[in-house]
Amino acid sequence: MSTLVKKLSKGLGANFICQAVNIGMQLINVPLFLHFWSKEEYGVWLMLSAVPIYFLMMDGGIVAAAMNSITMAAAKKDLKEADRIFQSAFSITTLLNVILLALSVAIIPFINNGILGSIENKFALIFLIVSTLLHLYSGLFDSIYRAADKYASGTVIFQLSGILQLLFGIIALALSSSIFWVAFAYLAGKVLYSFLLLLYVTKKYPEFHWRFSLARLKEFKPLLAPGVSWMMFRFADGLTIQGATILVGSILGGPAVALFNVYRTISRLMLQMINALGNSLWPEFSRLFGLGEVQRLKSLATKSTFGVVGVGVVLSVIVFFTSPILLKYWTHGKIEFDSSIMIAMLIYTLMTLTWYIPKVALAASNTIGTLSTINIFTAALSILIAFFGGKEIGVVGVIGGLAVGEIVIAIFAYQYAKRQMIKSIIVTESKNNDNE
Repeated sequence: MSTLVKKLSKGLGANFICQAVNIGMQLINVPLFLHFWSKEEYGVWLMLSAVPIYFLMMDGGIVAAAMNSITMAAAKKDLKEADRIFQSAFSITTLLNVILLALSVAIIPFINNGILGSIENKFALIFLIVSTLLHLYSGLFDSIYRAADKYASGTVIFQLSGILQLLFGIIALALSSSIFWVAFAYLAGKVLYSFLLLLYVTKKYPEFHWRFSLARLKEFKPLLAPGVSWMMFRFADGLTIQGATILVGSILGGPAVALFNVYRTISRLMLQMINALGNSLWPEFSRLFGLGEVQRLKSLATKSTFGVVGVGVVLSVIVFFTSPILLKYWTHGKIEFDSSIMIAMLIYTLMTLTWYIPKVALAASNTIGTLSTINIFTAALSILIAFFGGKEIGVVGVIGGLAVGEIVIAIFAYQYAKRQMIKSIIVTESKNNDNE
């Protein structure tokens, strides 16, 4: 077995373990919280917990771009350059965290409406925000493990954060049943985890320094464009996922939304499995690009794309034939099986898979560029087509409109990836000739 296959196998295993743990935590969460809290209290907790999630997007994708650049520099054995990028990203993240925390502390006390009508909930929200801001550093920890070629180990270690926070939260829930103390416990778990991980990583990988002395503006500028591009991709994903839900509700009503979301959830189960492969491939793409081995990157991306689509077809068949039973027991028979809707949803998901690997390869090499802008326009176009399709033929028309958008962006993605690969090959060959 080749070294690459071994690393990908470990990465896949780590991602599947983490997915299993996440599912287990979600299954534990609901009954435990509802055992100690009323539905109203649990609802307040969910709303408070949802607010800090938006803070995760505030870094503008710069940490993700820095992670790629650090991995590339480490692949070339240029650890000094990797450390300079690391310290620059650490400086930016710290500055951003200070600003966001200051704004939160300045604004939240003056909001007296809704769930923030009590002092307890205000403090709880601030605790949850601080916990989320600490999570912004996770990309930097991840970059160290990727640079050390220990992606799988890092993935499993990062999962411990959520486990520790949940454990602390459950203890606080059992002892006090107070939203204030549960939020504080979540923060305490995050602080303890971050502190212990920092001690371990600092000792294990002393070549990376958690300080600001090597931070330079020139290291920040190259990260801005790929970072913003990646954030635009995430925005486009939100537009199609959340936008489609709103669209279905506005033109077809609440029951259609429930049906649409349940069918989409079932069809996207295979996307979660494919994400495990994409996440495992990401550091390898970055490493190959950093080494200038663009032909190997292209070959790996091509083989992975065929593999993903092939697996997607097989999983689609399995999902189609098992979904009637799944719908019967999962929804207690309230949502019936409709073969035309399920087929349309599976085709839509397969169209998403066709360009998934090229997107990962471009993102991992910080060459995503203008494709992100095209993706936003395509997402908006798909929503527009879905609107007219939904008006004419209902849910299947909405899904058809979304599928058309995926086909269009897939065509653009392949052409764009091809041009970027050719450009990178030319640059690499030019550098090799200069070295000779």
